[in-house]
Amino acid sequence: EWLTYLVSLGVLATVVFLQLYRYRHVSSPMQRQQTKWVVFGLAVPVTVDALVTVPYLIFPVLASRSSLYLLAHNVVFPFLPLFLPLSFGFAMLRSRLWDIDVLINRTLVYGTLTAIVVGVYVLVVSILSTLLHTFGDFPIALLATGLIAVLFQPLRARLQRMINRLMYGERDEPYAVLSHLGRRLEATLAPEAILPTIVETTARALKLPYAAIALKQGDEFITAASYGLSQDNPFILPLVYHTETIGQLRLSPRAPGEAFTAADRRLLEDIAHQAGVAAQAVRLTTDLQRSRERLVSTREEERRRLRRDLHDGLGATLAALHLQAGAIRLLMQQDLPAADAELVEL
Repeated sequence: EWLTYLVSLGVLATVVFLQLYRYRHVSSPMQRQQTKWVVFGLAVPVTVDALVTVPYLIFPVLASRSSLYLLAHNVVFPFLPLFLPLSFGFAMLRSRLWDIDVLINRTLVYGTLTAIVVGVYVLVVSILSTLLHTFGDFPIALLATGLIAVLFQPLRARLQRMINRLMYGERDEPYAVLSHLGRRLEATLAPEAILPTIVETTARALKLPYAAIALKQGDEFITAASYGLSQDNPFILPLVYHTETIGQLRLSPRAPGEAFTAADRRLLEDIAHQAGVAAQAVRLTTDLQRSRERLVSTREEERRRLRRDLHDGLGATLAALHLQAGAIRLLMQQDLPAADAELVEL
């Protein structure tokens, strides 16, 4: 028993060690996210099994039928193997172990294609058997097979496009995405609607839960437009115009913990390039509008100041002159030389 158990434990420990070594020295950051679940699923059963079984070998009395330790062992041990499939499931669903999305994609495509092919074959054979009942089974089957062979490739390609669009949006049609974005920007007349149009079009085209554009103001990036609900740790692409970073395109992946694929990144980089030009235009338009608002505000303030000066300064002076002129007029009736002197002074 000792030898058998030690050999089994050694094999399992070697597997765990190899996974740990691969995790530390070989795996990329993405592969580490995938591997940690596998290591967890292997390490927990091995560790628990060692902690539970070694006391049996040291103290044989624990293996007696009346032992509570044996009862606990029999309850816990059957559940240990479940950690492995559960960890693989988490790694596949959350970290895309073995490119599970590709496996799902192909399963949907070829599963649907198989069902359609079988259905078409049965339908064609039934129809031809009814219409051409004088022929044998072989010619009918040959005609049905030929028809399916002709339809197979176009049908598969169409199903592939439909399922790709269902899972990834328009990721595989970058020209269509950029063209659609360009048309929407051309139809957008108001500058304040340009950035919201970009983030909405991007999120809808790629089926993303969140997209936002943040513009640089000083040393900070302030969100200027967003679509959807913000999530933690978004994927950030810089918006560059003539080697100057003017903003950021912030995007959340389709599922939490999921990373964008190379195809996603290429399309998003193209969108970020377009968004950088649009963001610079919006910045210039906004700066121009603010300058005009400041100019109008300054001009209005100057008008108010002149109005106050005229009211408080020139108005009082004119009123005083009016009073002096009235006094001189009365003085002219009594003392003309004195009135003349007052006029000269006035």
